[in-house]
Amino acid sequence: MSHLPNSAELTNVEKIDQIISMLDALGEGYRIPLLRAARNKELGLLLATYGEPIRSRYLKLPGPTVIVLHGDHPEDNGPASWPQARKLVDWAVSAVIHATGGQAEHYALVATMAPLHGRILLIETGFHHHPAWLELISKRRPRLPVLNIVPPPGHQHPAPSSPQEVH
Repeated sequence: MSHLPNSAELTNVEKIDQIISMLDALGEGYRIPLLRAARNKELGLLLATYGEPIRSRYLKLPGPTVIVLHGDHPEDNGPASWPQARKLVDWAVSAVIHATGGQAEHYALVATMAPLHGRILLIETGFHHHPAWLELISKRRPRLPVLNIVPPPGHQHPAPSSPQEVH
């Protein structure tokens, strides 16, 4: 379950601080470096969940911008869940396919990349959808720089859950 707002441009400092506190309390603090960068006006940050569309005006924000597609949930169907996937790939100057467990270092890296690259598409997805995202990007924009953050060899994300005992 995501605790992020749907299709939200995060610009309000108080709102960002509330989200940071909530994520930290829930043990989901790995996104905090990216949220802090938005709070400090180092980048524009948009969060979208469940395939929600991103308004065109947000694709025209001045300065470094990160669009996060939060697709790392059971209902996710990879790029097929995002009707705007091709448009967002076209918008991006670089992409990050994040197909492993979240770590603060990953999001700090994206926050550091944004001022250098300008427009970053951050795709949060399960490892099983990584090939589909990579294929879409490779076909649509073969020269687009892509950072792939994937599980170590022999691992997967999300990790398989333990089978439930039936009584």
